[in-house]
Amino acid sequence: MIGIFNSDQRMLEAQRYLSTSTSTYLINNVNDALPIFDYLLLPMSGIRSNQVKLQNAWVNLPDDFWHHCRKDCIIFTATVNEEINQLPFKCVNLSDDDLFLSANSRLTAEGVLFLLLDNTTVGLSECKVDLLGFGHSGKEIYNLLKALDVKVRVIRRKVDHETSDFMSVSTWKQLPVSDIVINTSLTNWVDENLVNHWPKAPLILNIVSAYRMPESRITSKGGHVINAGVLPALIASKSAGRILAECVMKEMEHGE
Repeated sequence: MIGIFNSDQRMLEAQRYLSTSTSTYLINNVNDALPIFDYLLLPMSGIRSNQVKLQNAWVNLPDDFWHHCRKDCIIFTATVNEEINQLPFKCVNLSDDDLFLSANSRLTAEGVLFLLLDNTTVGLSECKVDLLGFGHSGKEIYNLLKALDVKVRVIRRKVDHETSDFMSVSTWKQLPVSDIVINTSLTNWVDENLVNHWPKAPLILNIVSAYRMPESRITSKGGHVINAGVLPALIASKSAGRILAECVMKEMEHGE
């Protein structure tokens, strides 16, 4: 049996897909009388200070929670930290799965496109975008926006050969900011000092849940921050849930 934390709509969809081929248990309350699990699908945000995300809120795990896992239980998550590494169970990091990463990056890019269409008053070809970060999601966002003739500047920590489209963060900070900033970087590049130098703050789409912008200062300078968070779970939960279930099933079958 696989236990699945009901942390968001994506997990509900994953549970629905997995239940067609294996025994599942949806964890709605960590204090319930839980069964014994052969597998455990943690929230994609993992564990932080003995807390997990459950129905969009962080809750404490009871002391006896891990007694509900068999000794050979396999745990799935997309966020592995020291706390998870110290557990006496095998952990599968879904972020190491190329299928999981590429599929979620595509869904993230499509979610960004949806937010742009919903929050701008001009055509996409008239938009100028600064894209912070160029990891898996950043690359998918860049490719999608360029295909739609959006003017995009990619901002990275370091760039060997800078162009008008690809530049380092130090160069970017010396230039006028674009109409829209999309943040995919965990690094604190948009701080209060930078905002103070902007004559007018832009629209900022922040898709990094762990990072918060200086929103009050941005708003005071005419800008707006949308903390979109995990877009696959928010905007494409059915597709994201199916992808998650397929990746988990692949690992379960591989381990048998």
